[in-house]
Formats: sequence, structure tokens, C-alpha cells
Amino acid sequence: MAGDVEVRTQVLQARLGQLVTLFDDTDRLKGQIESLRGNQTGDVWPDIPSVQEFATRYRAALQDVETRLNDIRDTIDRCRQALADSALSLEQQDAAVEEQLRLLAERLDATPAPAPVVSGRRAGTAF
Repeated sequence: MAGDVEVRTQVLQARLGQLVTLFDDTDRLKGQIESLRGNQTGDVWPDIPSVQEFATRYRAALQDVETRLNDIRDTIDRCRQALADSALSLEQQDAAVEEQLRLLAERLDATPAPAPVVSGRRAGTAF
């Protein structure tokens, strides 16, 4: 049983690492999007109607991507927390079972072994 819990905990720890990496990746992308949006102020685009129309759609697309990245980051963080809670729960369960087994082993060691019963013989007789 303990072997199963250890494997599950190790798998959860590996998945947590992957989620942290994904979170960092989305954080980096969010920074890049924010930088792009920051560069869209002022006279970046020429005052040509079709270009201004494109610039408006571009800014809206950047905002949409940033919003979606925030949603993804929130989801990743919720998953990370759920996995961390699961790993902690498994470790606590493993520790509780180990303690119960230790107490049981102590009781068994402290209990005197019963005297062997020999069938067909009465106590106090040679036959």
C-alpha cells in the first residue's frame, strides 16, 4: 500500500512541476502581450483609415489574447492547488496508516504468546 501512495505522490509532484512550467510560460507570454499593447499608444500607426481600422482590430485582438491568458493562468493555478492538496492528503493518509500499523505491531509484540495446546492430553497428566 505504501508503495502505491509513493508512486501516486511522485506522479502528482511531477505534474505539479509541469503546471508550474506552464504557468511560467503563460506569465512570459502575458508580459510579451502587455509589451505589444504598450507599444500601441500614440502615433504608431499612420492616419490612414484602413490602417487605423487594422490597428483597432489589432489592439482588440491583443486585449482578447491577454484576457484568455489570464483565464488560462487562473485555471493552471487552480489545478496546481488541487494537485498540491491531493499530494498532501495522500502523504497524510500514508503517515496515518503507517502510525496505525506501528501501533498494531507494538501491541502484537507486547502480547504474550498463548501456551501451545496439545490435543488429546489433559493438563497435569502424562497421558
